Amino acid sequence: MTLTPSQAVRILAVFGLFLTVPGFAFEQRFSGLPSGQRGTNVQSQQPPAQTPVPAGQRSGGPGRSDSGPWEWWKDEAIKKELRLTDKQVRDISRIFDTRVREMKPVDDEYQKQRAEQDKLARERTVDVAIFAIQVGRVEALRTELFKSRSVMFYAISRQLTPEQHTKLGEIRERRTAGRRGGGPR
Repeated sequence: MTLTPSQAVRILAVFGLFLTVPGFAFEQRFSGLPSGQRGTNVQSQQPPAQTPVPAGQRSGGPGRSDSGPWEWWKDEAIKKELRLTDKQVRDISRIFDTRVREMKPVDDEYQKQRAEQDKLARERTVDVAIFAIQVGRVEALRTELFKSRSVMFYAISRQLTPEQHTKLGEIRERRTAGRRGGGPR
């Protein structure tokens, strides 16, 4: 099947929207790196080691850096409720900080390639095959970042006792319900 130029442009524009809009939502919801290192994080099937924070609520609050994700293991109320030991807090911080440090070059490249993809989508001058190659670059980097985040969550979950792990899930559910404006509907 051969596409007319106008059909190809429409398809490319729609495809660009499908890539751009989820990317913004992804970066806002699933930040796991400090400001300047966002866009690298992934939602994990692993334990709820970190709760996504809605846009506009990135700063302030105990256990949260001014521009980064909710570092629940540094929140005094959470530490008390989970009965985290100082060693657990140190170990979890080490795991988190190591991932941030190790993934920074990958995140930097992801940001660069994502910007290039956005530019190509805006300009709409390259062949679809070239655009597809760029999408592949971006998605490969995103996959690497998702994988590292999942592994980080798993490593963090292994620092918790089964009871702490269960309790952390309950805390996350309370926070999520609170942001949605209440309990079940």
